[in-house]
Amino acid sequence: MNNNTDVQGNSVLISISKHKMGNTRKLDILTFLEGEDIDPRVVKASKTLLESETVDKISNKHARLTVWLEKRTIIPFFRHGVYVLPSALLKEVLDEIEKVNRAVDILVEVLMYEYEELKESMKLRLGKHYNESDYIPRESIPSKFGIECAVVQVNAAEQLKEIDPDLYQEESRKLTEKWEEANGQIMKALASGFQHVLKGITDKLGKSRIGQRTQYRDDMLVPITEFFALFPKRNLIGSLELDAMVKQAQAVLSGVGPAELRIDSGLSEKVDDTFREISKSLTDMIKVVSTDERDFDFS
Repeated sequence: MNNNTDVQGNSVLISISKHKMGNTRKLDILTFLEGEDIDPRVVKASKTLLESETVDKISNKHARLTVWLEKRTIIPFFRHGVYVLPSALLKEVLDEIEKVNRAVDILVEVLMYEYEELKESMKLRLGKHYNESDYIPRESIPSKFGIECAVVQVNAAEQLKEIDPDLYQEESRKLTEKWEEANGQIMKALASGFQHVLKGITDKLGKSRIGQRTQYRDDMLVPITEFFALFPKRNLIGSLELDAMVKQAQAVLSGVGPAELRIDSGLSEKVDDTFREISKSLTDMIKVVSTDERDFDFS
């Protein structure tokens, strides 16, 4: 049972899109298959335009941001790239995106500086497959990178109020129902995320129990600690059941770190047993939600 189902009132929809310069092009496969007994339609080949540590660093920045956002947003919402975000986390998310954009801007300046040299290197490596037209002008590089973010408004068109009040009321009612239907998906997303961080720990503790050599790294508990910290803000549906499970997990880990788990087998077994019990309950919860939920779409 939930003590707060006002998902719409406690969240915003945020659109996030990441852009970066394309770095591959298709190759004419026929140049490789001449004289070969093979259907060219079942073979694909591509070339890399730039071998660049700077481009790799930009990709890494984007990938890290994606993982960071996944821990704060809840579910994709009505189209790709739009997510439910707890209102309480909006400023943190906007600040982080701005921070990453500033870091990417610096890397883009580096890429512009080394661009012509990188092209010359690839000209030698690609040989006859090098094509100058594959490469954008140096001054166009900044426009190819960046992360855009906007808060999305989803509501019944206000113009309908005057044109057709009945239709406006009907569209508003359907929209409210869609938000209510989101409850199950939010529950499923939170339960699945919780189960994922529990599994990261039980996998290690389980191996240790059967005598397999296992390394308890100092950052072993970081994912679940982050989940605990963000859960109160992400629990938009006010799930008392999930809240109780989180508190149970927090209690068994109170005052416990990787060092304690290394030296105290009894403690590690207690944590393992508790987390596996919680994970089983989460599996049952996810099954119920998956049975009840309908496709969530604004079309």
